[in-house]
Amino acid sequence: MMEYEYSVFRKEVDLHNKCCGGMFWCIRDICGIICAILTWLLILYAEFVVMTVILIPSPYPVYSIINMILFQTLAFMAFASHLRTMFTDPGAVPKGNATKEMIQQMGFRKEQIIFKCPKCCSIKPERAHHCSVCQRCIRKMDHHCPWVNNCVGENNQKYFVLFTFYIASISIHSLFLSINQFLMCIRHEWKDCSAYSPPATVVFLLFLCFEALLFAIFTAVMLGSQVQAIWNDETGIEQLKKEEARWVKKSRWKSIQAVFGRFSIGWFSPFTQPALKSKGKDFFKFLVKFGFQKTDRHQKESTHGYIFGNITSRQNFQHPITFAVLDRALFLDYYQNRVIYNKKDACKHMFTRINASAFDPVCNPHGNDYLRRIPCRKNELCKDEDNPNNVIKGHQFTYVIQDLQQPS
Repeated sequence: MMEYEYSVFRKEVDLHNKCCGGMFWCIRDICGIICAILTWLLILYAEFVVMTVILIPSPYPVYSIINMILFQTLAFMAFASHLRTMFTDPGAVPKGNATKEMIQQMGFRKEQIIFKCPKCCSIKPERAHHCSVCQRCIRKMDHHCPWVNNCVGENNQKYFVLFTFYIASISIHSLFLSINQFLMCIRHEWKDCSAYSPPATVVFLLFLCFEALLFAIFTAVMLGSQVQAIWNDETGIEQLKKEEARWVKKSRWKSIQAVFGRFSIGWFSPFTQPALKSKGKDFFKFLVKFGFQKTDRHQKESTHGYIFGNITSRQNFQHPITFAVLDRALFLDYYQNRVIYNKKDACKHMFTRINASAFDPVCNPHGNDYLRRIPCRKNELCKDEDNPNNVIKGHQFTYVIQDLQQPS
């Protein structure tokens, strides 16, 4: 078994802006909370009018069923996207880590310029900005949106884009349904066109039209600005300040993939997150640049997951490179304490997580990839990394993920 030199970068669990024991990101801002609740109420109002005033009383069952399915799907996706945007850490920089001891532990060069945020005492990464509402520095901060009571940053931009897309879609759909209902009621002289009286029906439909038109325009503009920002690899703040790009800009396709991941149906789902991805020597930059530490199981509370496996050179094909990213919530406890989960459930969770977050899901048979999945048989647990038969001497590594920054 190899002996590790532990280096602990965080001495305290950072629970600032966290709730439910650190599981969710929560901003305690009265204005933002009111706006978020108002968003839910507006969606529920559209649900009420579309269902009880327009679709249920409709004499055309096929028309009603098709539009019910479409509307409910869009409403559900909009609501889910809103929740994911609101309760996801947008990319907060660890608070109070700009100390002399911390900087020495992180191994910065003496001549290297380090930016410190005077408001939250954090080492400020490139493209990070301080949010006065969240009271944190946020990586690739685009803006703070009161409607989602959160910043839009590196980790939740996808969910915000989906939120604006689905709200714009549901608004356009509601506008179409309400105008069509108006025309139908006029043709039937307001007889049997609604379960409510004609004056009440008119009020309901007019307010829905106003709401739908207003939010269709607003969210379409927001969606367009977000797509443009992603397309140009430039945040809203960087556009507003007209900051000169000091970073290496990605190609347009790479910039889109950085937010949404590789193209799949998951692009349109708020329940999936972009897979971690890196190639070649970027992996080593990834470990050094963003603060990945050797394992220290005493730091479980501030640990997001594990990176473990073996590294060999490109010329050494005898021992294939093994690699996995494991999420703390699904596998870390099992890995450290084999009595917590049974093997079947732990294995299922492990492979689900590897499929979602492995850097490179395709194993190159010629050994040209630095990053690969651990080569276990399907639905079988891998041997412990400390098992002598599974260790390549001098090449084994284990790291704790205590920083959720993704590689560029």
